[in-house]
Amino acid sequence: MRLKFNQRTFQLLLIILSAELIFILPFVLPRIFKPTFLKVFEINNLELGTCYSLYGIVALFSYLFGAYFADRFRPDRLMPLSLFLTSLGGFYLVTLPGYHELLILYAFWGFTTIFFFWASMIKATRIWGGEAKQGLAYSLLDSGRGMVSALVGIAGVGIFGLVMGGADEGPVVESAKAFVPVLILVSSLVLLMAVLSFLFMRTGVSGSDSIRFLGTMRRSLSNPGVLLLMFIVCSAYVGYKVTGNYALYASDVLKYNEVESAWVGSLVVYLRPIVALAFGLLSLRLNETRLMKWGFFLMTLGGLVFASGWIDTSWVIIFYMTMITGVTGVYGIRALYFSLVAQCKVPIEQTGTVVGLISIIGFTPDIFVGPWTGYLLDQYPGILGHQWCFLMLSCFSLLGWGCIWLFKRL
Repeated sequence: MRLKFNQRTFQLLLIILSAELIFILPFVLPRIFKPTFLKVFEINNLELGTCYSLYGIVALFSYLFGAYFADRFRPDRLMPLSLFLTSLGGFYLVTLPGYHELLILYAFWGFTTIFFFWASMIKATRIWGGEAKQGLAYSLLDSGRGMVSALVGIAGVGIFGLVMGGADEGPVVESAKAFVPVLILVSSLVLLMAVLSFLFMRTGVSGSDSIRFLGTMRRSLSNPGVLLLMFIVCSAYVGYKVTGNYALYASDVLKYNEVESAWVGSLVVYLRPIVALAFGLLSLRLNETRLMKWGFFLMTLGGLVFASGWIDTSWVIIFYMTMITGVTGVYGIRALYFSLVAQCKVPIEQTGTVVGLISIIGFTPDIFVGPWTGYLLDQYPGILGHQWCFLMLSCFSLLGWGCIWLFKRL
């Protein structure tokens, strides 16, 4: 059945809200409130990175086996279940568990946010966009997700600052008192979204019993475009993971307090909807691969400037300019990379399986970037640790640029 325009818009809105709210608890809040998150849960950068790593290991298997379900069952039934389970983890986080309990929680989230959700969400977006406007569809998805993340960030930082009462810093108990309402707000929003998506989401497609899972995987692995897309996504995702360090850079190097560094983390989030929408509109006139080449160039440039060590307390303006440059590249690429699945000539009914296969390599940074950057930041305190992190970012940016160049040639 063909959906009317207003129904289509409503369905895209539900997909966008679901797609971002489910990841705010494990990723967005620690990114915006990183100094506070480390302080409240009494962990260091390496321990937080280990939580991400455990998440990534569970997610690795969830991408693969969840893709099978995405091509056999309706996305609008799998996604609400994922949201509900993720919200339960959020309400447990409100109790401020210890480090070992955090490890278990992140492993749990590695299942709930990916297994029934990720490939289903990408497939639903591809169906919504049709074959003619894949770039626009995925950019609207990422732009909308960024807007949701920004609004939640504004509310979260506002509540945190209000409870802190304008204090620059406070003891752990005061920071925890201010952070708990933020966790309750986000967990409640995820639960509400689970209910709304169950009641109203209709993707307009049912599952297929004719999918040959192993056969699709074999064909995908012989497709050079799919193989290149694995490393394109991986390179871009390293950049996305490193964006979580900007707030900590402001705290460690620029000497910002907790609230000020949280606003820096929020600014990174605010840029996402603007950049994603701009790249999506440009994709209507320019080829997606050409735009992504420029994205990797900006990502490399921003990484190299930070890696140089020039930016300290006397270069605040350069800090913001370079951060915006690098983030523009990262978010521009993220808005478009799954639009290339259609260019790989993948049948729409096999989208879930192929996306799962791409994600196995593409999102491995969930496993290694957190511990790696955490080790560097703890081993080399101050600006030196950040220099090493951004040098790593630059290397992956160059890898991504090479892969997108080959993809365009093929």
